[in-house]
Amino acid sequence: MADQPVDLNSHHEQHRQYQKHSKQKTDAFRQQSQAIQKQMQDSSESNERALAKEIAELKQLTKRHASK
Repeated sequence: MADQPVDLNSHHEQHRQYQKHSKQKTDAFRQQSQAIQKQMQDSSESNERALAKEIAELKQLTKRHASK
């Protein structure tokens, strides 16, 4: 069986396309991850503000009832 010549140009082009596709996927996942992290941080900060407001309101109510 005779060895067929390898088309290196074709091989390299396929490899470049694979690398390009992999980089695009990696970038897309990275962007999604950053968006999720930002969303979680914003949500956490929003929850903290809501809790701080609720605690302040409860303290005010406690002071009013304690002074009676």
